[in-house]
Amino acid sequence: MLPPQDGWAGGPVELDRVIPPSGNLMVARRQFWLSPLRAGQVARFWADVDVIHISIGGSRVKSVRSHLSVNDLAALFTREPAVNAGPSPLPAAEDGDAFEVDRVVSRLGLVSLGNRQLLAAEIHGGRQVGIRIEEKILMFFDLHTRTLLRTRPNPLTTEQVSRLRGLRKAGPPPRPSTQPVTVRVAPPTPAWSWCAVRRWRSAGPTSTRPSPSRSPRRPWPSTSATARAVSRAAPPTNPPAV
Repeated sequence: MLPPQDGWAGGPVELDRVIPPSGNLMVARRQFWLSPLRAGQVARFWADVDVIHISIGGSRVKSVRSHLSVNDLAALFTREPAVNAGPSPLPAAEDGDAFEVDRVVSRLGLVSLGNRQLLAAEIHGGRQVGIRIEEKILMFFDLHTRTLLRTRPNPLTTEQVSRLRGLRKAGPPPRPSTQPVTVRVAPPTPAWSWCAVRRWRSAGPTSTRPSPSRSPRRPWPSTSATARAVSRAAPPTNPPAV
């Protein structure tokens, strides 16, 4: 817990709260959702009139727009066990700086950044990846090897980036994989099967699906059928009576 101090310095304040089993914390007439999975952990609030940062175990987990006024900050200092705050837990951005966050890719290949659904890659669905955020580009990379997976344009503004959950200073830039790319080519589908499907579809909804056959020609007549046809067409062999 934070040690008590004599007086408020007129700037941001910090206070600690233990997360209840419900995962909801009430601070200064506002609820903050932190999930029941974090029940029992200590959340530190860094608050000023512009933004509120919430950190757990020294790692920032959430940043929201502040609803507090100067009078609210003074009341927190006098009524709550708050202290004068130190530097903001948000990394200071400079020209050319890059940041990183971790996100899980949905099964549709999307990640959530700054209330936006951004396309990563459907092939990485269900996988946790790192995202390096530069001024003009997003770089998706493997968290263990820092291998570059995908690049996308960066649609986020500087303010949106500064409020991202789990934001941290970027490490070394990810590099493309040096391993050879393996491509699996599926065997071509025989043309006769597509012809059978088209004939079945054009026949109407009540027709029976045909089994594909390699030759649409009619079968040759049997030998017995040919003999019967010849016998019917041949003239009589007995001579006429005189």
